[in-house]
Amino acid sequence: MSALQQQMTQMMSMWDTVGGDDPLEQDLQRVEISRAVLALFVSGSGAYRTSLQQLFDLLFRVIDRFCEDRLKPLQPSTFVSNVAIVDLHSDPFDTLREQRARMDALVLDAGAQRDDLLKRISAVEEERNHVQMLLCHQMNKGQRQADGDSAVRVIRKAEAEKLADELTKEIAGHREEVSELRRQNSSLRELNSKYAAQALELSARLKVLTDHNHRLGSSLTLLRHDLISTERDCETAQHELDEARRSNRLLSDALDSRGSTDRRDSFVGRGTLAWTPRHLQCSEYVKHIPITKELASHLVFEILNARKAKGSPLAGFTSAFLASRYGADASSYAYALNLACEMFDADVSLQIFHAAANGLVSDEIYTMIQLDIKTFVDACASADIQLHGSARLCIPYAHAVGILVRMFPGYPQKVTEGLLDALDSALTNTGVLYYATLFPNTTRDELIGLGDDGKIAQDSRFSLLFKQCILDDVLLLLNRVEDRIGGIGKDIVTADDILERVSVLEFIGPKIEIPLQHYFDTALDPGSNVSVIRAAAAIRSAVLIRSGLTMTRTVSDQFFSRAKEDFKLLTGDDLAPVDYDALISQSRRPEFFVGKRSVIDGTLSR
Repeated sequence: MSALQQQMTQMMSMWDTVGGDDPLEQDLQRVEISRAVLALFVSGSGAYRTSLQQLFDLLFRVIDRFCEDRLKPLQPSTFVSNVAIVDLHSDPFDTLREQRARMDALVLDAGAQRDDLLKRISAVEEERNHVQMLLCHQMNKGQRQADGDSAVRVIRKAEAEKLADELTKEIAGHREEVSELRRQNSSLRELNSKYAAQALELSARLKVLTDHNHRLGSSLTLLRHDLISTERDCETAQHELDEARRSNRLLSDALDSRGSTDRRDSFVGRGTLAWTPRHLQCSEYVKHIPITKELASHLVFEILNARKAKGSPLAGFTSAFLASRYGADASSYAYALNLACEMFDADVSLQIFHAAANGLVSDEIYTMIQLDIKTFVDACASADIQLHGSARLCIPYAHAVGILVRMFPGYPQKVTEGLLDALDSALTNTGVLYYATLFPNTTRDELIGLGDDGKIAQDSRFSLLFKQCILDDVLLLLNRVEDRIGGIGKDIVTADDILERVSVLEFIGPKIEIPLQHYFDTALDPGSNVSVIRAAAAIRSAVLIRSGLTMTRTVSDQFFSRAKEDFKLLTGDDLAPVDYDALISQSRRPEFFVGKRSVIDGTLSR
């Protein structure tokens, strides 16, 4: 039994020993005893102490008030207990209050002692539990360590035995594999020896076939060149035959036109009209002076060479030059030169001079041809440097074809074939082309064909055909313009009539409208009329039209593809890529026309 229970038992034993005769007084004493017992009970109630204490305080305060209001003063009596001695002369309520206060203090002190004792007991129990736990842990650890070491030794021994068995099996398997590999290696060596012998035999056969293929390729190239040379010789012979026949016809016509015996060596001039070339304007009989082709070429060279320093119109300068040299016979030599140019029109230099001097094309045809020649040669030189790192003066034939077809994409197929055929005639057996030799007279006037020694140099076939194609291209389009003007249907027309008629021509109209309008504005009065013949002559002298530079034809790519295939067949390698359009664009020289004419889409206009 705890101390608290003992105190409560002692106080309850006082329940039957209360003194006094008055029952009410006895009841009050028992109430106070109950108050003290409940106070002890509340002190040991733990978590409910506060709530019970508040409840019982409230209850006893109500009882005290009730007693103070209703009860009469009691007679003095004596209350003796084992706890305290009550003063008989004091108020019984005061005595009870003092006892209650002492009991409360005693209860609080007992509660504090009890709480301290409980804390100590709890600390001792915790320490005991901790010591027991440490002891158990140490005992278990020692036991586990001993068991673990034994188990590890057993496991390691089992693993070692298992590993030894596995290694023994693997060694046996590897030995069998080594034996099998040795057998396979022996078989492969025998097979490799057979393949090596076959490879040597095939290599020897391949070398023989390659050499044979190269010889066939070279033979094919030589045969192709021989065929081209034969065709070229046939064409040359046919051309010479045609030229001889034409010369005979012209001589026959000239002899028939001489008339009577007193005028046998002369003929009538063309007159002095405005559209007649200046050097051929003559209304009298003109003496016939036969001249050779060499003399005509030399005379043309002298005229052009003298004209370079003065820059005069070709027809007027030719008349002045012949007058200063031949005096009264100037007209005779003018007609003789004109007749020689017509008879020997196979010579491109004479043909160009005849067209320019007679007003069939503008004098600037010379500058245009010179520009195209330099553009082609410079583009070849740029490709040469791009391919070889430095100028070697030669490029593969296929690259020359690429430059040529890109420069003149608008040439008809037959014209392009003729140019490529002439270019092929300058090709070497190794498939390269020496572009510097294509135009052998570049040190002087390449349009005339004279070397530095003043003699006629042998011009290349490609050079002659190159110039011929440019002249034909210009003449073809000018003839179309002239035919269009001739279809107006009246002899006298206005500038508006001509412009309206020409402007509808595809490719041609928009390009000559500006220079033609310039001619009408400067040469004629506003609203004045002009003859159709004079208008046609004005157009020929005012503009140079080219279709070969701008009109695109798909056949150009076919020629280049064929040249690439021939290059690969001859060399066995692919053709190195070159941007031909960029080379041509960089090589063009519009400064030739500064102050004279401008290059606009292949058209030269004032």
